[in-house]
Amino acid sequence: MRNPLSLAAALTLLSTGLPAVADEVYFDTVSTRKASRDHGRYFGAFGGGSSNAGAAFGDRLSGASLSEDGGWLLGLEFGYTFNTGWPVRPSLELEFMMMNNALDADGAGSLSLSSDLRAWTLMANASIALDLSDRRDHVGDFLASFHPYIGAGIGGAIVEHRNVSATDTDGRRVGLGDDSDITWAWQVFAGIEYAFTDEFSLYGEYKRLGLNEIGDGSITDTEFDIFTLGFKFQY
Repeated sequence: MRNPLSLAAALTLLSTGLPAVADEVYFDTVSTRKASRDHGRYFGAFGGGSSNAGAAFGDRLSGASLSEDGGWLLGLEFGYTFNTGWPVRPSLELEFMMMNNALDADGAGSLSLSSDLRAWTLMANASIALDLSDRRDHVGDFLASFHPYIGAGIGGAIVEHRNVSATDTDGRRVGLGDDSDITWAWQVFAGIEYAFTDEFSLYGEYKRLGLNEIGDGSITDTEFDIFTLGFKFQY
């Protein structure tokens, strides 16, 4: 009788233990997969509006004041997010942007300037975001999905200064032709990203973009205020 009883006891232990083992393996797999999504490659796209924030003028435009004109822009970004084990998430990215903006100035001696500016920028950006997703149980899903961030970038720009004309105090308008430059560019930015899933997020962002030496050197250190909305997809 001992052998049948021992066999029955062993079968009972195995049948009751198997679900526990299966559950443990399942949850370990899920947590590992979720943790791996805290970092990795991503791409995104954005669009928005721009406005003139300031400029320094030289040559015949010395003493001019920049008017508060605006424009529009579109861009793409490709980057990589790093997992630090802390509630911060650093990222490195390449950003391509095309901006079209009016660029007018008043009070340059007896001249007023009217022109259009189109710029293509390629920037290398670094940013750091607050990421509380690992503390979701403590702060809740809503707060854990918000990721405020700050960053900065440096790169270059191809700038077309088009439809340039000057008007004197007598109302006479003189066309000054077009100009194209390759120049340095820089930017600082801050924004808030909201993650709808582990892969997809939307964000709103403010940038201060600076371009150096445009308009054949007559306009220097031009700066723009930029507001954008965009999305990112991590893969």
